[in-house]
Amino acid sequence: MLQGNHPEQSFFLCSVAAGKWVLAPSFLEETLREGRIVPEEAHEWCPEIAIAALLRNSVVDLVRACSLQRKRTVRSFSSWRVALCCATESRTESFSRVLRSGGCRVIRPYSPPQILNTLKGDFEELRDLCFVLSDDNVWEASQLDILAVHLPVLRMEYVAHCLCVEVPEPDLYLVQGDSGRLCKRLKVV
Repeated sequence: MLQGNHPEQSFFLCSVAAGKWVLAPSFLEETLREGRIVPEEAHEWCPEIAIAALLRNSVVDLVRACSLQRKRTVRSFSSWRVALCCATESRTESFSRVLRSGGCRVIRPYSPPQILNTLKGDFEELRDLCFVLSDDNVWEASQLDILAVHLPVLRMEYVAHCLCVEVPEPDLYLVQGDSGRLCKRLKVV
């Protein structure tokens, strides 16, 4: 995939999660100049290219994932079975695409009331899930406390975190009821 100066888009994340090459426009420019396809390595998105393009620090951190994911033998989300609780349907669709690209086996979209009703009724439907990925602004503290007894609730940013590091730290992304909803935010180094 050739990607311009906006590598945080869903298509970019899907390509990274799938372990595909994500190349900067310089690949096409050099290929045209040379009249042949040039080696990809020098043109793969990396922090140096992002810094030279004057991109935000968050994007610089994210492009670290390109090489890391391409070299993995197992996709980052291949063992995941998750419930998604997003603020909008378009966010749910976008994150579902990224998760599927990264090998996620089970993705179930829920609203907070739906998942809480499922807890009250037939918990078996949720028993095979690893955790809930959620926007932190869709819950009341009391709802989170009820759900957290059964499943960890992680912020959506955990998806990008897992792409950017070799050993993810889910505890940094817990959404918590009584402790102010947000835990620390990780700076990828």
